[in-house]
Amino acid sequence: MLERSSAAARRGRRRRYNPVHHCIGALLARQEMKCAIKEIVNNVESLELAVPPDQLDLSNTMVILRGLKSLPVRLRSSGE
Repeated sequence: MLERSSAAARRGRRRRYNPVHHCIGALLARQEMKCAIKEIVNNVESLELAVPPDQLDLSNTMVILRGLKSLPVRLRSSGE
């Protein structure tokens, strides 16, 4: 436990040093996703579901937030 000397500590109260932790790779992952999405938007003519909507697999891990486990899509590039 790291302690800092401060007025609160001198009065008998202890303050713990609790830095916020961030994953170093999170920033890189966000940048990669931005680049990938930008490339898709700029180079894809159409984007459509590869399966019927009723076959999409919803995640039920959280009651409040539901999301897709996967999103199968079919891309058609501008060059095709």
